[in-house]
Amino acid sequence: QTPKLPQIDLKLYKDIARELGAPEFILSAIQEAPKTERDRVGRLGIKIGDSVPVLLLNQLSLTPNDIIINVQGVSIFESKEILLKFKSDKKTDILLEIERNKKLKAIRIFR
Repeated sequence: QTPKLPQIDLKLYKDIARELGAPEFILSAIQEAPKTERDRVGRLGIKIGDSVPVLLLNQLSLTPNDIIINVQGVSIFESKEILLKFKSDKKTDILLEIERNKKLKAIRIFR
């Protein structure tokens, strides 16, 4: 039996998106939490689904099927720590580590 992978609940997902700069009208369009996936080397991340609004994807330089692994060097599953980092420094750019098409990529989000 395969062990159950950790999940991020919808509220936490929206809180992270809000801190990344997503406006409320886009957040209200997100109706489901992301699915957990492993990257090509086995690290856990969240997979960006087709239901994420295109405006938000464009704003964050993401595409459907990207797997977000880290935010500011912290695992996406350490959500509370990520939110604390956002609150402690509102001016710092945000660095996402993602996997896109089986390749690792860093994305900088300017604040």
